[in-house]
Order: sequence, then structure tokens, then C-alpha cells
Amino acid sequence: MLITLIVVLVVMANFLTSLNLVFGVFILAIMIASMVIGVVITNPLYAVVANLGSTFLLFFTFYRLLGITSIPLGFVLEGLNFLAVLVLVFKRQLKGFTTLFGYLLLLWLLVSFIELFNPFAASRVAWFHAIRQVINNIIPFFVIYSLFMHDRGTIKTLLKFWLFFCLLAALYTFVQEFGGFPPWDYKFVTRSEESISLIYTWGRFRKISFFSGPMENGVILAFNAVLCLGLAFQNNIKPSKKYTLLLLCGLSAWAMIYTGTRTATVMFVAGAAIYIVLSRSKELLVYTCIIAVLLVGYVAKTGGGAALHVMTTAFNPEEDNSMQVRYDNQKVLRGYLSKSPIGFGLGSTGYLGMKYSPNTFLGSFPPDSELVRIVIETGVIGLAIWLVIFYLILSKSLDTLKVKEDDFSDNLNKVIFALLFMFLLGQYPQQILNIGSLKILLGFCMAHVCLMSKSEQ
Repeated sequence: MLITLIVVLVVMANFLTSLNLVFGVFILAIMIASMVIGVVITNPLYAVVANLGSTFLLFFTFYRLLGITSIPLGFVLEGLNFLAVLVLVFKRQLKGFTTLFGYLLLLWLLVSFIELFNPFAASRVAWFHAIRQVINNIIPFFVIYSLFMHDRGTIKTLLKFWLFFCLLAALYTFVQEFGGFPPWDYKFVTRSEESISLIYTWGRFRKISFFSGPMENGVILAFNAVLCLGLAFQNNIKPSKKYTLLLLCGLSAWAMIYTGTRTATVMFVAGAAIYIVLSRSKELLVYTCIIAVLLVGYVAKTGGGAALHVMTTAFNPEEDNSMQVRYDNQKVLRGYLSKSPIGFGLGSTGYLGMKYSPNTFLGSFPPDSELVRIVIETGVIGLAIWLVIFYLILSKSLDTLKVKEDDFSDNLNKVIFALLFMFLLGQYPQQILNIGSLKILLGFCMAHVCLMSKSEQ
């Protein structure tokens, strides 16, 4: 409902602005904003659901379908985050600050704030933009944990919405693969030579679904495939639910192939393998062996096609030219990083680096990886802190496997450990924490781990 209201707001505001009815636009914005605030005040869960839906559909609707690119839609997502926090504070339901993960996230926020005073930073303005990203990375944990503590039914509600939006993304990937890019998508993917070079590889277009690029699409589908696989093998699950989840898993994995994202392939295989080991399910092991044999036979007989061949190169570094480029870039970077153990400040590389310090080496350097970006911005000290934080997250998640509560929660603990490992793995080759929906998924995973730890105590 919130997404529909926002769409109506943008369309009508654009129409009124074309008629120079500035005051009308202002009144319309106030009315819609009041409606949104009213809904979120009733239940802050709506802010998380709207935020999740927006990460899938908001940019697609405005930038591609409607062609409206003048509105900074990122503020909508940030506004929903802060609105949820304010409502929870007002209701005295905001929790999580005294948990282990709360301390760790606040520690990382402190490290990020200290970087404002980094003497090696090329731009202070870039820091103010980058800190917004850090804050919006940690807010979902506190909001979702607070919702879980208030009502555990929220867990299943959020999972259902996640599965729904991922199903839409997978289906739209098939539309692009088998029906070709619609006009609005083709215009988007061919908007520049750089865009074409990233999306048109190995003689075919990589599929982007609702997202800004194929990497985002592939990684989200990989997470969803592992999540569906794990949920399907819960003890005492109804057969109808089980096979529905397996169907969703298959659709996500199949659609993932058409994104041409090799990182997603490695993440999916690793996550699925971890869950299979943790589940100790003979049925799942049999299914896995059958699928593996059929897949190997299909590839041996047909070659697998161009899309599948691209994904298999993820396990053959000699054929992965993009990974070789990353290795070469990192060799150049090592000597430069030795100059500052505390890094060169937030926003010193990547998009913000190109915008605010374009004439510096790091400003024009492509970080590609989340971990490379962290070591550039916060140095080896910051990278060490971040890796310790993620180690403690994984360690705490592993401890929850000992907690016995109910079939759903016990199985979800195993799924979440596999997902958290995928988060760690994916940070080496890609900047996956820049993906809006994955910020929410990571917050969900961490909040559930904290909830189970509290149950154990």
C-alpha cells in the first residue's frame, strides 16, 4: 500500500509541476506523507515491508517505467528507516542496544565517525554522504529485533514478503530472458557504452530484473534459493508448503543463471552445501545427488548453453577475466595502503571518490569488493575490526544451533548460519552490502540470532 501511495505521489507531483502548480505539489506531498506516517505509527512493521518492497520496485518504477530521474529516491528508503526508529522510540519498544550485536554495530558506527578526522582523507563532504550508508546498514537490525521482541509472528510475516518479492524478481528475469528486454529496460541497459560493456558479455545480455545491474539480481536470487531450500526441509512441514518452497528455490536458482553473476553461483553452492551438512537430512542429500548427476549429464551432453557456461567459469579462475582484473588492481593497491593503517576516510573511493576526489588515485580506483572498500576507507585496522565483528556474528549464530525451541526456529537457525556465511563470502568479490534488500535480510538474520540467544539464556 505504501509503495502504491508513493507511486501516485510521484506521478501526480510530476504532472502538477509541469503545470507550475508548486503549491499543489507541496499540499499533495504533505497529504501522502501524513497517510504513510499514519500507517507506520499503527505498526512499524509496515515501514520494514515498504522499505523491502521499495528496494525491489521503487527505482524500477520511477527511473525505468516512468522515466523520472530527477527525484532522489534514496531519501525515501532512509526516511522509512528513520520513521520506524522514531515510532519505536515513541512507543518505548526500540531494543537491541544491549545485545552483543548491538554493541558491535555501534562500535563500527564509532569507527566510521572517527574517520571524519582522518588526516589522509581527501574530502570531508564525501564522509557525510558515506556515513548515511553506514547508518542505514545498521538500522534494520535494531528495528527488526525490536519487532521480533514485540511479536514473534513478525518473523514469518517478513519471510513471506521476502519470498513474494523475490518470486516477482525471478519471474521478471524470465520475461527478460525469453521475451527480450521491454523498451524501458532496453533503454536503461543501453544508456551508455560503460553500461553495455557490463551487461553484454559472452555474446549475450545479462538479465537485471527490477534492479540496477545483474550482480544485484544474481546475488539476491542466490540468497533466496538457499533460503527456500532450507525452509523446505523443516521437520513436520506440510507437503504442499515443502514443494512450493522447492519450486521457488528452483525458479530462483534457474533465474540466477541468466544474470551471469559468477559470485552468485559460488555463494549459492557454498550456502546450500553448508545447510545440507547442518541439516543432516538424508532426503535432502539424495535430492542433491540426483540433481547433481542430472546437471552434469545435461552439461556433458549439450554443453549447458552460454548462460550456464558463464556461471561454471566461477570455479575456473583462468577463465574468469574479471577476477584476474581484481587481483591486478589489488596488487597495485597494497603498496599504497601501507601509507595509512587507518585508511583514507569514508567516501574516498568508488562512486563518492569519483565525485568528490576525482583527481586522486583512490578516487578513480574501482574497489569492486566490500572488503577492499573497507580497507581503503578505514585501513587494515578498520578491516580487522570488521572481520572480528563478522566472526563474532557467525560464532553466535553457530551457538544458536544448540538451542531447541520448535521445528521452525531450529531449522531457521541452520538456514541463517548458511546465509550469514554467504554474506561473508560475498563481500570479497562484490560490494553486496550496498544492495538495499540485503541490508534488510542481514538485519533479519542478526535479529533472529539475537532472539534465539535470548531464548537460550
